[in-house]
Amino acid sequence: MQRALISCSVLMASAAAVAIESPSLAEPVTIPIQIVKGFPVLVVHIADRDVPLMFDLGGYENITLTPEAMRVAGIVPLHDEHESWKDAKGNEIQGGRFVIKEMRLGDAVFHEVDGHIAAFADSFPAIPIGNSGHIGEALLRPYKVLLDYRGGTMTLIAGDSAHAEKDGCRGTVVPFLPEWEGAPISKAKTDLGTLTVVWDTGASASAIRRSLVTVSGAEATQASFRSATFELGGVDFGPLELRPFEFAEPAGVDGFIGANFFATHIVCVDFPNKRFLVR
Repeated sequence: MQRALISCSVLMASAAAVAIESPSLAEPVTIPIQIVKGFPVLVVHIADRDVPLMFDLGGYENITLTPEAMRVAGIVPLHDEHESWKDAKGNEIQGGRFVIKEMRLGDAVFHEVDGHIAAFADSFPAIPIGNSGHIGEALLRPYKVLLDYRGGTMTLIAGDSAHAEKDGCRGTVVPFLPEWEGAPISKAKTDLGTLTVVWDTGASASAIRRSLVTVSGAEATQASFRSATFELGGVDFGPLELRPFEFAEPAGVDGFIGANFFATHIVCVDFPNKRFLVR
């Protein structure tokens, strides 16, 4: 199975994060995105350079950059600091750390953004999609994040906005599971029962543990299992194709909501209120 199916950064890293200066937003900030092989790619401005990055909702970090992207001015390597994490296959990875003095997402300006240098295991390598790294969910936790793949936009809305519904953050409410402490993980009712699923824009397809399909005796090909039911927040968004895939991390999760779901639904990730709104 190719690494691109599941985002690699699914565990909290061991290193402590540097305090980041998140901008307050008087108005929503809309950023164009391009869907490349199922992944949302946006342009980040660092110093005088435009850097294409994938938005990885399943990634715990603020930002990762490839070694090539590290050559941009305004990035300060932290030569004596490293952090460790595990990819979906359970491989333990270690990468160097850095701080970006200033970066822009549309009109939103972030300062002192900490991140790590992208690294991958030989058994689960990255697949090139024309980007220089990715932005993780940690960077955007203060906001409501509206993802519209069909419209080609990602919009940041202030976490305390009184007009979020007017700005598009509306639909079926699907809560984060409280036991996952703010991670974008929910329950979904499927043909195989109620599953624990990670919402992951870094997954090129929605996926399910292969062992769940095998044990159930459900009809599936090597490449796909079709669940006629996919219920979130009391509303059935099925049918949904799920790719059988055996993964190690995160433990306790049954599958991933990936690109094929985001391609057909507008999703607002309401981080401050720990919920999704789907339409």
